[in-house]
Amino acid sequence: MMAMTQQMHPQNPRTSSGPAKSSPTPSSSLTERPSSTPSIKPQPPIDLELARQYFEDVKQICRKDNGHLWGRPIGAPLMLVEPKSRFIVTSEADAGGVLKADHGVFVGQLPEDKNIFNTIIEWSGKKWAQILWPVPRDLTTRREVMVHEQFHLLQPMLGIRARSGGNPQVDSLDGRYLLQLEWRALKTALLTKDQAPQTVAIEDALLFRARRYQLFPSAEESESSLELVEGTATYTGIKLGAESDEQRIRYAVNELNWDARKKAYARIFPYASGLAYGLLLDQYASNWRKLAMDGYGFAEIMTSRLEWKAPGGLQVEVEKRAAVYDGKKLWADEEARESVYENRFGRLRSLLVDGPTLKLPRVHADVQINPDEEREYEGVGTICLTLRVVADWGILEVSKAALLDGQGRVVVPAPFTVVGQGLSGDGWTLRLNSGWQAVPAGRPGDFVLKKVN
Repeated sequence: MMAMTQQMHPQNPRTSSGPAKSSPTPSSSLTERPSSTPSIKPQPPIDLELARQYFEDVKQICRKDNGHLWGRPIGAPLMLVEPKSRFIVTSEADAGGVLKADHGVFVGQLPEDKNIFNTIIEWSGKKWAQILWPVPRDLTTRREVMVHEQFHLLQPMLGIRARSGGNPQVDSLDGRYLLQLEWRALKTALLTKDQAPQTVAIEDALLFRARRYQLFPSAEESESSLELVEGTATYTGIKLGAESDEQRIRYAVNELNWDARKKAYARIFPYASGLAYGLLLDQYASNWRKLAMDGYGFAEIMTSRLEWKAPGGLQVEVEKRAAVYDGKKLWADEEARESVYENRFGRLRSLLVDGPTLKLPRVHADVQINPDEEREYEGVGTICLTLRVVADWGILEVSKAALLDGQGRVVVPAPFTVVGQGLSGDGWTLRLNSGWQAVPAGRPGDFVLKKVN
């Protein structure tokens, strides 16, 4: 995931979860005499030799590309981080001299004021491609994740930049339905070798997308922007990391299948969509990467290349073509899901919008979220079930619900209690820096966090 000015970092959907196992530390000798047996050094949370091998593997595939794919070489500094211990291993030394050389890599501890996820992080004088440990065991997936994050550091130099704007439409009933139809059509296109039926499937994908943009007119810009940033990164990771076109197609199909099962699509959809369109554009428009650097979106480039135009009776045509992709059952499944999902998030929305709250400014904030545990609401913001925010005022950790509202604030439910130097509420804790205080504001029971000196 790419870092932004007000950093918003969803978890990368292709990471493995769970901390790496560490070897137990041997117990101390009970005798008063010095032991003749040398002490055994505890194993670090990250296997240093394995980390060195992973760094070297990525270096080799980037060296092999040598800037061919995008006109510039890929090769940003890599940082592996084990979340529980915050132990880090990097591919090169830091500018601040904090890390220590060990077994051909560099090791240290990531400070508490830095979030942990797959993203770009600036720390100790350098920008790093940060990767969660343990990394995926599968070779292709591991390469994709590592090159993906490295490519994010290159994107600004290529003119590929994220623009602001959320995508709540892809988590609405109609939006999810049409997005999944698009994915099913893209999967058919990827698996079809003959050009004529493949083109029909691609045009179906464009049809379902056109209908989504018809229903949600502002969606095209926000979707295309995020899709270019994350889609080109995923495409690059697979283009360099996979060893054959067949392997790339298989990975893209698996990605479409995997992401379709996710609970929320607003932040994860560009991984699957961008990769699928990128691989198909390799066949249909060899200059598409240059067009992407000029700001043209995946679907926009494909539409131009095929000279495709949306039919006049768009809704009727969508209903007709949806039957090819089992649209009737998909709609029924999505209706049932929406009822359950909205019931849950609707209650949280009332709690965080209508109930008493504490509002925290999101200035200079580094926000870590789980994209599978959130829902965006037009005009309201994004409700997150889990959240970690590092800001000027301290560190907020949420385990139940919080709202990232449209006015640049983090909202958590009140009331709360003062605990030491911080605050604690229902499903959240806040470690406050000195000079900050929660003061009454607005409705009875509402509070806002302010700097008091």
